[in-house]
Order: sequence, then structure tokens, then C-alpha cells
Amino acid sequence: MILQAIALALSAAALHATWNVRLKAAGDPLSVATRATVASAVSVAPLGCLIWLLTGRPGIPAGVWGLVVLSAMGELAYYIFLSAGYRRAEISHIYPVARGTAPVLAVLAGLGLGERLQWAGYLGVVLVLAGLLAIRPPRGAGSATIFAVLTGVCIAWYSTVDSIGVQHVQPWLYGWAIWTGAALFATAWVCGANWRRRRQAGNSSSRNAEDAQHRSWRAALAMGTLMALPYLLVLQALSWAPLMVVAPVRESAIVLVTVWSVLRLGERDRVGWRLGGAAAVVAGIALLAV
Repeated sequence: MILQAIALALSAAALHATWNVRLKAAGDPLSVATRATVASAVSVAPLGCLIWLLTGRPGIPAGVWGLVVLSAMGELAYYIFLSAGYRRAEISHIYPVARGTAPVLAVLAGLGLGERLQWAGYLGVVLVLAGLLAIRPPRGAGSATIFAVLTGVCIAWYSTVDSIGVQHVQPWLYGWAIWTGAALFATAWVCGANWRRRRQAGNSSSRNAEDAQHRSWRAALAMGTLMALPYLLVLQALSWAPLMVVAPVRESAIVLVTVWSVLRLGERDRVGWRLGGAAAVVAGIALLAV
């Protein structure tokens, strides 16, 4: 099932690249990501309940619920750090660093879980690291690189947790539980942040801004679908193949985002280094998947 898992991971990469480009264009990435997660979680709930009933009402073992919470918390941290990075720097810097850091950390986690890495995998790690070094921070990026690396840490965090969870429960049920938990955690975080912002502002301006953010739930649902579908595809792939195969392959979205940022977003600063670094990262990812 390795080839099928790689196909799912590649499909997830294309979808993931699409919603990240759209998120970068948003004025408030964290609020947009939260609305999208909530919209998709609410809309899929009836279908999830129906499937749950038709499949004999499967349960999640008590021990797996802890993994669900850990993964949902990792998703929340991922949204927070990714949004912070997108507010501070170009996507052609943030996305490759975040997604390139994750496979290396995932490989280390996989080794810790008893998985084995061939010589090509070690060469792949070297290429990924070299590519990341080539993608130097743009002028004025400041703390953006730190947030990008922290995003990569979060990816490795929930990927490792999920690779364990899907071995004990059906991927669709596990993913549904995590997505619902992530929606709840993200909503609580954003509501708390908005309350603190209104309290500090002392006027209605922040409330008006918040109201404006909640106008288009149809767009939020479309974004939420783009976010949830690749996650479910990856969970299914993890049930068929080891973490050190799935996690690196899905990061092939790096080259898609980098090329898009250059061609459509006009991010031309050090374009040669960025494209070369992205290519090196993808080459390393391919070796990691061997």
C-alpha cells in the first residue's frame, strides 16, 4: 500500500498548497483559519454522525482520546504560529521553512518510534537542511523565521501523534474527533484574543472589525474543505505507510507554493536562491520517501 499512500500524500500536498496561498492573502490569517475550521466541522457533523451509525457506532479507545487532545492542541499551535509568520513575511519564505523543518523532525520522531532510515534518507535530510539554509530570511522578516520553525515543530508534533493514533482507530473517526477539537480550541483562543483586544481598545472599532470578519461563511466553508480534506487524506496514508514516508512526501507542496509566489504574487527577492532551496528540499523529501 506504499504507492497508494504516496498518491494520497501528493494529493494532500496540492490541496494544502492551495489553502495556504489563500490564507496568506487574508487580512487576519488566524481568524480566517478558525472560521474555516469551525465551518467545515459543523457542516461535516451530520455526515459524520450518519457514517458513525451505519458503521456500527465505532468507539475511540480511552487511551486514544489523549492523542486526540494532543493532536488538536498541535493544530491550534500550528494555526497560531503559521498566521504570525504570514503576517510578518512572504509566503515564499515562511512556507518552505515551516514545511521543510517538519520532515526532518518527523524523521527524528520516526527513528524514536523504532522506524528505520536507509542511506538515501540520510542524504535526503542533508539536502533538506541545505535547501533551508538557501532560503534565507528576506530583509525585514525579523521574527518571522522563528514562527516558521515553530510551525514546523507543530507539524512534526501532530504528525507523530497521528501516526500512533491511526493505528488504534479508523482514520476517518480519528480525524473527525481531532478536527472538532481543533475547531473548539481555535474558537476559544480567537474569542479570548478578541475580548482582550476590545477591552484594550475601549471602543466599538474592534467589534466592528470582528463583525466584518464573520460575513462570509460560504467562503469559510470552502476554505475549511481545502483544509480538512488533505488532513484526512494524510491520516489514511499514515494507516498504510510509515510516518517517515508520508510526512516528507506531503511536503512536496513546498515547490508548488514557491513557484506560485514567484509567478503570481510577485515575490522576486532572491528568487534564484528560493527556487533552488525549494528544489533541494523537494529532492531531499524524495530521498526520504525511498
